[in-house]
Amino acid sequence: ARALRAVMNAHARHPDIYGVVLLGGSDVVPSQRLDCLPHRLRRALAPGQDPDDFILDAYEPGYALRGRLDDRWTWGLSVTVPWGLGTRYGKSWSGRYYAVESKLITVNAAPSVAYAIDDRLTVSAGLQVEYAQGTLSNAIDFGTIGLANGILTAVPGANDGFVEFNASGWAMGYTAGLLWKPVEELSLGLSYRSPLH
Repeated sequence: ARALRAVMNAHARHPDIYGVVLLGGSDVVPSQRLDCLPHRLRRALAPGQDPDDFILDAYEPGYALRGRLDDRWTWGLSVTVPWGLGTRYGKSWSGRYYAVESKLITVNAAPSVAYAIDDRLTVSAGLQVEYAQGTLSNAIDFGTIGLANGILTAVPGANDGFVEFNASGWAMGYTAGLLWKPVEELSLGLSYRSPLH
């Protein structure tokens, strides 16, 4: 981390240096607990049916590379995770008919180029390529369904089925930007990121 900060600080002091600058990501390590009276009672009467630590840990990469081609042209590439969340409760928890596992992962790669029209005005354009993958799953109470349909051996809450839905896809879009320095000490920027379909 110290080496990364040193590179970032050097580039901030000398924005016109040639070469490549790399920026890094972060860890997300949540801790959670269901804590209200109904959950406390269920936890005491039926251990294991109400989970703790059901939000999954994650590493969120956020890498950006930037380099100069010449005095006017600059290139860049960022790889980020703009959206993502995961929960896993276990197949025996009391809310399993609503959700057992839910997960969304997205990865966005955005190559771009920038051109300095003069010392005060720079324009940029780039692509966005995004991949998304999702999982939704829950239990099905075949015991209740069976009993409601006259199957006397069916036991509600004890004859569970399980369903899982997985989907993934790609989308593309574009970015555009403008950077204006009216005076040496002030920079004003405008950026646009298109929707992804």
